[in-house]
Amino acid sequence: MQSPLEMVFHKLKSYTMSIHPFPDEAPKSRCPFTFFGQIHPTAIPEHLMEELESELQNPTGVWTIPTPKLSISGLLLSKECGILYEVKNTEGLR
Repeated sequence: MQSPLEMVFHKLKSYTMSIHPFPDEAPKSRCPFTFFGQIHPTAIPEHLMEELESELQNPTGVWTIPTPKLSISGLLLSKECGILYEVKNTEGLR
């Protein structure tokens, strides 16, 4: 006899296998996408950005400006499927 937790686990496993019967295979899509993006400029002077990049690549412990957020806009395009996704002013860490 199974415990209630084991019963729920087996029901969930059966359900997920019915949705995607081959969990080891990557999902296949017939819509290939191409990404076109543009990185937005920052208001940080070039010499300070060069110091930051230098410190990130070869750390010495010297003080630099805080790492600015990366801001981009772009498009995801699938010509084959006629799908276009637009991304506006998305921010994140580098």
